[in-house]
Amino acid sequence: GAPAAGGAGAAANLDQLRQVSRKSQRGEEDTKTYMIAGELGSFGVMDVLTEHKDFVAALAISDDGKTLYSGSADKTIRAWCTESFECLATMEGHRKAITALWLEGGTLYSSSQDSTVKVWDTATRDVLHTVRHSDTVWAVCVAADYVALAAEKAVFLYEKKTDVYKQRKELKGHKKTVKALCAKGSYLFSGSNDKTIRVWDTSDFECKYVLKDHEGWVRTVKIYGTFLYSGAYDNTVKVWNLESLECEQTLGNPKKVESLALWHSYLFTGMDDARQKVFNIKTWEAVGQMKEHNLAVLAMVANTQYVFSASYDSSIRVWGAKPNEDDE
Repeated sequence: GAPAAGGAGAAANLDQLRQVSRKSQRGEEDTKTYMIAGELGSFGVMDVLTEHKDFVAALAISDDGKTLYSGSADKTIRAWCTESFECLATMEGHRKAITALWLEGGTLYSSSQDSTVKVWDTATRDVLHTVRHSDTVWAVCVAADYVALAAEKAVFLYEKKTDVYKQRKELKGHKKTVKALCAKGSYLFSGSNDKTIRVWDTSDFECKYVLKDHEGWVRTVKIYGTFLYSGAYDNTVKVWNLESLECEQTLGNPKKVESLALWHSYLFTGMDDARQKVFNIKTWEAVGQMKEHNLAVLAMVANTQYVFSASYDSSIRVWGAKPNEDDE
């Protein structure tokens, strides 16, 4: 749920990050170092996680930043230690590809093409509940007392009770498939192939606003601080003020945007041609571009030390600040 990586103040720790960054365990010594304009400097892949057998569509990270969760088309969720990069567990239960993950405290929610959302206890890694729906669930998130599921052209709210998850409401309005969800408090944001983002209030089930600035399918919506970030197939990321819901910035990308993540004062975007772009959110300038994945970058998350990107190429790449040559 809540993004782990902080904004202001965090940038001061980059030098510390650089000192503790270690070389990749798997002998990936030849990975490229990218120069990111400004204080970030040398930046690159610290490790590559290749255990998934099919594309990786979803990532989530624990509030303390210590555990990464990945959901794949191989039907499994993997839990990873973000210090050793070892796989801690493989969580099985879904019958088809996993489409999204949402972490709320010690509870992980996973949606799948098998038309279910599974509710996992992250301590025991057991399934606590299975929410059965009638269609592929493309996205999942928690908004106040509800688990929200994106399926077909609607968002479905299920009551988040300890014993049973009962469908409470269907939120209608989108004209095409809903593929992205995020929430803050009782407010729910849904991004759709109809090129819009709808803002719902789960306290009265009303659609409060329709954000129409995108000109392509909306693939990802995330909240960081007081802004909503949306990435779309019109090759842009739009930055919306959560108070006014005005679009304050439009960030151009060379290709369709599949994913995004905020790390310190940097916004990372992941594209369908395997490239990733970096923007400094203090100036909104593009400060770098990388290409290490072989196929589309489908999901990204960050903790204070690393950015994690998951791809159609079945790998997860771990990005971090590399030691500067003159530091060694």
